Amino acid sequence: MSNNDQLNEGRFFSELLKDANPRIKILFDVTNAYVTALNNNHSFEKYVSEYPFEKIECIHVSGFERDGKGTLRDTHSNSLNEEILISTEWMLQRVNPKYILIERDFNVRSIDDVLEDIYKLRGIVHKKKSIL
Repeated sequence: MSNNDQLNEGRFFSELLKDANPRIKILFDVTNAYVTALNNNHSFEKYVSEYPFEKIECIHVSGFERDGKGTLRDTHSNSLNEEILISTEWMLQRVNPKYILIERDFNVRSIDDVLEDIYKLRGIVHKKKSIL
């Protein structure tokens, strides 16, 4: 298979789900897509543009880190930064998920760390609702 025959991730999922049971839905990981896009020198928007947005039922978000060389890592260890919030908002302009899942596994000093992320996402969701 040549590079021209390869499917990007969004098109892969579109093809995979085209003839699948319509009850099959996607949990879309915003942070993972963002990290993958930037680490491969793509914009987030271009990287995800061919996803079957109508199949996304859950959006997952988490914090990430940059290593000493600037490579991004989806670590679930930091609060949601502006880049992930902007990417999540971009997705919410295209998707109406039933669920938004926040994951924070490390560097949690108190419940306030997690609540801060919830409040940030709540602001984006309320913004979307006011536009509709």
